[in-house]
Amino acid sequence: MANVSKIRNIAVRLIIVLASWGFIIKQVAGRDNLLEAWNLFLDELGTSRFWVFLIIVLMLMIVNWLIEALKWQKLMESVQKVSLPDAVKAILTGVTVSVFTPNRVGEFVGRVFSLRLISPLRAILATLVGSFSQLTVTIVVGSLMSLVFIERYSNLVYNMPEVLYSSVVVLTICVDAGIIMLFLNVSFLTNVIRSLIPRRWRRIKSYVRVFSRFHHRTLLKILSMSFARYVVFTGQYMLLLSLFGLTAPWFDVLMLIVVIWFVMAAIPSFALAELGIRSSVAVSVFSVYYDPTVIDARQTLAIVAGSSLLWIINIALPALLGSLFINRLRIPSPFRSIFK
Repeated sequence: MANVSKIRNIAVRLIIVLASWGFIIKQVAGRDNLLEAWNLFLDELGTSRFWVFLIIVLMLMIVNWLIEALKWQKLMESVQKVSLPDAVKAILTGVTVSVFTPNRVGEFVGRVFSLRLISPLRAILATLVGSFSQLTVTIVVGSLMSLVFIERYSNLVYNMPEVLYSSVVVLTICVDAGIIMLFLNVSFLTNVIRSLIPRRWRRIKSYVRVFSRFHHRTLLKILSMSFARYVVFTGQYMLLLSLFGLTAPWFDVLMLIVVIWFVMAAIPSFALAELGIRSSVAVSVFSVYYDPTVIDARQTLAIVAGSSLLWIINIALPALLGSLFINRLRIPSPFRSIFK
């Protein structure tokens, strides 16, 4: 039985590595407009400015995932202690598993089952809280900046009565405040789940009560770390767009990037099209700013190149690094063994 389990784990690890590497290769090599973006990349390669920007963006990538590791380590305190090196390895393994799965659901499997945890299910629930915090930041910042975006660049507002637009602003602020309060009071989920499935409560209560272990101060710290990550990868995007020659005032670029993150959060991420979706959304949002009849091929190429290189640095590279730790991944059998 032990040999069967060992063989199964080896097979799963091999499949994950092949799927991850295959997906990354297909994303990088399978896009028609990426060949032109690659030529633009080569044109910039010989400049000192390129290397300065690239080094800064790579360093920010390390900062980005280090913050995520620290955030997850903090969340895992409600389950069991995890060292920072183990947290970093688990995070990278999670990226490897998630890179080819819809909505990155594989991230939870990669993180949790790469460590010998006492209760994998509690760890998954704690990880969900971290994802919720990042989504909260994306929605709140994105919705508020979208109001500015609509007012300044969308024709929608010109056909909208002022009182209606003001109502949208008030509604947005109220919804955002509600989302933040919901996150900071995530412990209420324990009571919600208890009321929804009272018959199974005795079986799952010891796991679901993990939500009650997060105090307001801890959740506020988690939310702050998520915002810090948001600032980091937004800064990376701005640097890359500037590197490839996108011309626009810095605040406008910041606003458009925030709107892109907001739109991406609303689109289900089917992994096989993720890079293409990212580039398409970015070009569409920037086209509103430039006007589709004015934006030229050079600006479009800069957007595609910046979006693609950001994905390669922040997703593809960590996924490849994570495959070095895939041997730590152990899939439980039967799956119900996660209920420990």
